[in-house]
Amino acid sequence: VENPPKDAYQIEKWKDFFSQFGHVTALTMAIDNEDLVRALIERRALMYQLRQLLPPNTEFDKQHIDAMVEQAQQLIWWQKLMGQYSGEQLKEEILKLNERIMELSQNQ
Repeated sequence: VENPPKDAYQIEKWKDFFSQFGHVTALTMAIDNEDLVRALIERRALMYQLRQLLPPNTEFDKQHIDAMVEQAQQLIWWQKLMGQYSGEQLKEEILKLNERIMELSQNQ
């Protein structure tokens, strides 16, 4: 929900509201941190792209990005042509986002 009322901090009221549409398993409130949430989503997307470059049946470990990059397959010419990031490029972007996420987290 974007731009809820300023006084909408009661989790139970939100749970009741969403329950009218079905079962609510979990509910998290994120107040005034759109930039942080966007950075987290972008980082997850980049990690997914890196995972796609790994050989089949390779377990992805987000705590060891360097090791994941070492295992990443090289891009094929058409992937480069389409602007897909290499493992190294993904690592650089992920590290930049990690710094941004840390900054945004400390500002909360």
